[in-house]
This record gives sequence, C-alpha cells and structure tokens, in this order.
Amino acid sequence: MAFQDTTPAIAVDNTAFTTVATITALPVGNWIGFAKSNALGTGAIESVNAQLLCLLVSHPTDAPQAGIAIDSQTVRSDLGPSTVSLMSAFTTTNGNTDLSLRCTVVSGGPANVRNIQLVAAQVTEIHATGGAVLGLRPVSAKLPR
Repeated sequence: MAFQDTTPAIAVDNTAFTTVATITALPVGNWIGFAKSNALGTGAIESVNAQLLCLLVSHPTDAPQAGIAIDSQTVRSDLGPSTVSLMSAFTTTNGNTDLSLRCTVVSGGPANVRNIQLVAAQVTEIHATGGAVLGLRPVSAKLPR
C-alpha cells in the first residue's frame, strides 16, 4: 500500500515551519517516507545566501507539534532551483500517525518550495544494519487515485 500527496508550490519564510505536504492517518505498519521538492529564492534582495531547512516529520494526527523529524536537509535556495530529497523508515502503531514535509528559511529571505511530492510506501519489515536500512520488501506499489 502506498499514499501520495502533491503540491505545486508554497511560499516559505523564516517565521515558523510551514507544512508543505501531509499524508494523514497512516494505517498501522512499517513505512518508508519519501519527500522531494525544488527550492528557489523569490528573487528579492533579501534572498541572497538564503538557506531553506526541510524536515520529514512523523507525528500524531491530533498533535502535529509532537512530531519527530526522521530526516532533514538544508539547501541554498538563492542559487537557482535546489533539490530537496528526504527519505526514512518509520513505524506506526496506532493508525493515528501522519507524515509531513515541513520547511522554513534559516537564513536570508523567503523561498518558494515547488514540485512537492510526499510518498509513504508500506513495507513488510524494516531491518537496520550498520546504520543502513536493508531488507525492505514493498507490500504493494499501487497509489490510490
């Protein structure tokens, strides 16, 4: 089983983390979360040397502030489109877990996050060996329409 959320574009500033995509209420199980997007400065003078921080977050549906960042990446958004690419394994235990991509500007001016894709793919088992995730077997590759 797999779920996907796509968003064409969202403006992000440095006031707080902005949720740019969310998959809600994942069923109980083992999951691999993937997120990808492009970050681009707005062209404003304050966007010079702008850095965008994005987090892949697993969190309770009813308490998004209680989330855990399971992957993160910082990119320069003023040098043209910069790719944000995040991935991590995680487990849900109660059917009340969301997966979100959250971004904020950590230096410089505002940025646009574009071509956002967030995917959660269920796997039968997660085997972690030496810091790497191995032995993943997809349960299904079909995305709901």
